[in-house]
Amino acid sequence: MKAVKRIMALVLCAAIMLAAYGPVSRSEAADGIEDKKNGTVEITFTNNEDTTVLILAENTTTGTNTQRYYYKLEKGTQTVAVPLTEGAGKYKIRICKVRSDGKAVVLQTKEVDLTEEGFGTVFEIASMVINYKVKDSFIKKAESLTKSAKNDTARIKKIYNYIITNFAYDYELLSVKAATNYYLPNNMSTYDRKLGICYDISCLMAAMLRSVGVEAKVVTGHTPNVKEYHAWNRVYDSAKKKWYTIDATYDMCLYNSKSSKKYTMIKDDADYSDIVYTY
Repeated sequence: MKAVKRIMALVLCAAIMLAAYGPVSRSEAADGIEDKKNGTVEITFTNNEDTTVLILAENTTTGTNTQRYYYKLEKGTQTVAVPLTEGAGKYKIRICKVRSDGKAVVLQTKEVDLTEEGFGTVFEIASMVINYKVKDSFIKKAESLTKSAKNDTARIKKIYNYIITNFAYDYELLSVKAATNYYLPNNMSTYDRKLGICYDISCLMAAMLRSVGVEAKVVTGHTPNVKEYHAWNRVYDSAKKKWYTIDATYDMCLYNSKSSKKYTMIKDDADYSDIVYTY
């Protein structure tokens, strides 16, 4: 029981992308926001200061329960593809800069319409958070694991089982990452070290699943299963025509501790309803 309590207390994302934002105000213009018509918007921004730049994509069609996506852009000119993963509808895209007082200054705003056709391709595209390339070793591993899989059900199980039996929680670096706002996982590092916090594990799993054609999201928020801020996956099984909640980090820790507590790959959606961000 003590081991399980320790797991529940430590399996967390810590302070990943958490900050308190005050009112926003209009300021200078950013370089550009382009609707790519494929489920993503392409953001080009030149940042000449040592400041944090955030991109916010909000689905305004779904009403009050909208999800928001935050990205940190480093100094210089960058172009990133921001995926719109909350379904078809109208999105408000905003480029923001965080001032020293913590308030967000809106640099540019644009509204785009995401069609059902465009939403159908968004999970085929790598993003700043779920980042991967065809040549990456963990992508080749995903292909190898699923080469004999007949459907998404089998693909999901293969990659899930591989992660929970081969990876471990990164307790040693937890305090370092907890003190770093806007921490961005490195899938290659997570795969090579076979270590990560919940955000690392969820991003790696999403990348591996997407690379073999399975629609997958990274979700952050809270769940009664874990005491602190957490990350997990939402995965679409086309064979069952249903989205599932999967918490590989939690199950990985139970597996590694040889806990007697039973767990299943598919979680109760109601236990993972307190969502903060979705990627």
